[in-house]
Amino acid sequence: MLVAWVMNTIEPSIRTTLSFYEDARELWVALERRFCVVNGTRICQLKTSLAECKQGKTKSVASYFGRLSKIFNELLLYVALPRCTCSGCTYGGCRCRLTTQYQTLLQEDQLKWFLVGLDGAYASVRSQILNHDPLPSVDRAYQIVAQEERMRGGHKDDRETVMAFRVQSDPRGKPKLTAHFEKFYANCNRDGHDESTCF
Repeated sequence: MLVAWVMNTIEPSIRTTLSFYEDARELWVALERRFCVVNGTRICQLKTSLAECKQGKTKSVASYFGRLSKIFNELLLYVALPRCTCSGCTYGGCRCRLTTQYQTLLQEDQLKWFLVGLDGAYASVRSQILNHDPLPSVDRAYQIVAQEERMRGGHKDDRETVMAFRVQSDPRGKPKLTAHFEKFYANCNRDGHDESTCF
């Protein structure tokens, strides 16, 4: 039954290249040997994307942060957490706190990527955040930068995505509100934003 289920989920052009298997484990191992791709290439692509991810003058802090978070979260899928080997772990009392320390390093890394990619206009805010000891979380840093952006009068992206409403009469003469959006993103089938602000 499992062999039939796995075979039915495989694309027909690939299915024809497979031998007959009676054991699901053997089939799975054969598929893994043939199609397992090393993640090193994807990790390099994601790190390049992180290095190139900049806010610039045309993006709001929200759209920049969303794009950066999406790349960073995908990168975390490929990162293997180190395993603790201290004797206390077997009894649930880890003394070295290796996993916690590593999670803290990853969070600081994301914070630094966020701050590095900010537009030059936020240099003073960046310095203030980096002067905190301990460093704030990336979410707290985002709040600080977003607040600074609001104090400066918002961003062009924010003003462009505001909805305009107009009153229209339906055939029975009753007024109704109709939303008009300037942007539509077909990938997620939603109005009010485009690819750069979808996350």
